[in-house]
Amino acid sequence: MEQIRQGMDRLNFVPVSTSVPAAGTLSLLGARYCTLQGVIATQLMFSDEKGGLVTFYQAAYDPERFGPLPDINQAQQPVSVVKSGVEIQMWVEQGVVIAQAR
Repeated sequence: MEQIRQGMDRLNFVPVSTSVPAAGTLSLLGARYCTLQGVIATQLMFSDEKGGLVTFYQAAYDPERFGPLPDINQAQQPVSVVKSGVEIQMWVEQGVVIAQAR
């Protein structure tokens, strides 16, 4: 993550390593800038142990923009939705909104 933090210097937040247990078994493939609801964000692409792709989107958390989301740091569970066959989990961690798509 340190390499991502240094290489993505246009972000207005510090990307975080999530404490979500499944994230520990992922291998980073790459990262790029994107937007999340109109604000600068990062898209982090990983592969899991079976070769499947997992994408994390991160942006500075603004409750007015993103609405209320569970906070992992307060032992709250991510909210999960399925859109077009893709499972998306969303939460806040260390002041960063995170969306994980599988």
